[in-house]
Amino acid sequence: MERSAEPELMDEPQQVAAYAAADFSLAHEQLLFHLRTLWQGPAPTCSIDLGTGTGDIAMRLARAYPGCHVTAVDAGAVMLRQAAQLIALAGLAERISLVQRHLPDITGLPHVPLLVSNSLLHHLPDPMILWRVLPRLACPGALAVIMDLRRPRCMEELEQLVLRHAAADPPILQNDFRASLHAAYTCDEVAAQLREAALPLTVDAIGDRHWIASGRLQRGG
Repeated sequence: MERSAEPELMDEPQQVAAYAAADFSLAHEQLLFHLRTLWQGPAPTCSIDLGTGTGDIAMRLARAYPGCHVTAVDAGAVMLRQAAQLIALAGLAERISLVQRHLPDITGLPHVPLLVSNSLLHHLPDPMILWRVLPRLACPGALAVIMDLRRPRCMEELEQLVLRHAAADPPILQNDFRASLHAAYTCDEVAAQLREAALPLTVDAIGDRHWIASGRLQRGG
């Protein structure tokens, strides 16, 4: 199935409200589990979550590492307002900084030992934007854990995934899930992007609809 691009920003109030109410715990915990298996040594003291959306992964990261300050970055103003409300309700406002940036603009963002991102890559107009930004934000030897959806082989497989994972969701989420699956990259495509960016990350399929790219980075740029 050929890739079909999706809008870069998902910042309409109805979309944001639907995402805030949705349960993405299974996928988000997969990312955190993978991170925990790779992180070695003392817990990180700071990290960046790129494409934070409503802030769920940033909050999970802050809870997993109580001494870690998370800089949560997103391009959407409405998304960030929703994230601020949820983070305040969780009592994590002092440990999570919300920053509005439209990549590749990373003005003022810190260099950190841990970089995470979920479901950002397939929204970008050029996937190399993300891969070129990562080393610019990394401390030497920083760990990057990047997750996104994996494009199905055909429309039949896509619809099976929607039925399996979004049957109970409102139509706006079902439609967004379809569009995101159609806009997603395959593992082979991600591996080619990583080679082009000369990043020492490995990409692996996880579950029936995601991939994770992870590894250690050297700061550059």
